Amino acid sequence: MYGTYDKATQKITLKAVEKANSPIGLSSLLASNTNKEVEYDVNLLEANEASFEATLTEKKTKKEHKIKEMASRLS
Repeated sequence: MYGTYDKATQKITLKAVEKANSPIGLSSLLASNTNKEVEYDVNLLEANEASFEATLTEKKTKKEHKIKEMASRLS
């Protein structure tokens, strides 16, 4: 996973890269061996020593993933 922070817009972007499997044999010649990349926009709602809350939105599908963690699980 890679992350960027744009100081000008204060925007956080994440990119998840899933490496392609390398099957053995003839099927490996026919299979697509490209890595799968998914980019997310990050809306950081809260981040401190007590809790962390953010919403990740897939850029392509606009599907949202919510993350919420409390202090006991952050350490």
